[in-house]
Amino acid sequence: MSGTPFDGVDKCSIAFADVDGDNDNDVLITGLTKISRISKLYTNDGSGTFTEMSGTPFDGVAFSSIAFADVDGDNDNDLLITGQIGSAGIAKLFTNDGDGTFVEMTDTPFDGVLFSYIAFADVDGDNDNDLLITGLKRTNTSETQISKLYTNDGGGEFTYPYAIPNPICAIPSHCKIRYLAFSIEQGRHMS
Repeated sequence: MSGTPFDGVDKCSIAFADVDGDNDNDVLITGLTKISRISKLYTNDGSGTFTEMSGTPFDGVAFSSIAFADVDGDNDNDLLITGQIGSAGIAKLFTNDGDGTFVEMTDTPFDGVLFSYIAFADVDGDNDNDLLITGLKRTNTSETQISKLYTNDGGGEFTYPYAIPNPICAIPSHCKIRYLAFSIEQGRHMS
């Protein structure tokens, strides 16, 4: 399609979801343009015409991963963004009010990561979206590859019960989690 408003990016991630409740797919694009890191949300009018949504609370990130899922049980698409800001990583969860207005949930237990992959799925059979985060956790003095599974109480409160013993993502460039998708309807994973 020509004439789209999307910036060219690399070190990026994209995800489609209906964020404004009008039954069409909107899109979030994160990554590095020639001049800056971005996280831009575009709404779709239903015919494939996209308009950038202004005033979103998202930090621009690179080496990112993004995923939409209903984390608080209100039947709309909430959002998790991971990626690099400066030299560190983030993991920020945003709830959606149903019309595309997002608010950051503070005090989440997530480690900030870059070179990351994330996936939502109901792993404990309680009909809500739990979360797996993999990637590189960077501090001023160290770098650690992580794979952490967080369970959701159904209202968007996540707990970290345990670490996966053998990290899926020991070398960030070899991560394969992006190919893992969960099917709640079928009750099994598909790769």
